[in-house]
Amino acid sequence: MRPDRVTLAKVRRPQGLGGELRLDVCTDFPEHLRTLKEALLERPDGRVEPVRIESVRPVRDGVVLKTSAASSIEEARGLVGAELCVPRDQAWPLPEGHHYIFDLIGCSVFVDGGERVGSVSSVEVVPTSMLRVESAAGHREVLIPFCDTICYRVEPERGEIWIRPPEGLLDLNAV
Repeated sequence: MRPDRVTLAKVRRPQGLGGELRLDVCTDFPEHLRTLKEALLERPDGRVEPVRIESVRPVRDGVVLKTSAASSIEEARGLVGAELCVPRDQAWPLPEGHHYIFDLIGCSVFVDGGERVGSVSSVEVVPTSMLRVESAAGHREVLIPFCDTICYRVEPERGEIWIRPPEGLLDLNAV
């Protein structure tokens, strides 16, 4: 996770001959991509460059994007695996109850009653969102479904997530 940038999409493949890119969307709000005029492109080799967004159109399984980074299919092939990002301070405000994954990483997880379960080390998003929590004891990880019925209080600004797990969940989902 890069704390200074938010990834919006990842380049899957070239689209057509003119340098367009087929992207896998990494946001719950793909409509925001259409409002972009500029973004950052992080190439697979780690280089980051500002790009001008020339066009965006939704397709069945993602979006097709034309940027100033590629004007031919050959140039577009070199961008496969690149990530389209914006600086964190330009990330869109989220609706109430939504959180950026990077804001959850590192949060301490507490059971209703105050016992610390551990810290969020990652968030798995397929097929449902799961918090991967390193146990406070340090000898295991626990997967906790990230849903309102279990994670009843999420306060990334305080670095805290409070949970009410069903009986046995913390033992059942230990990995």
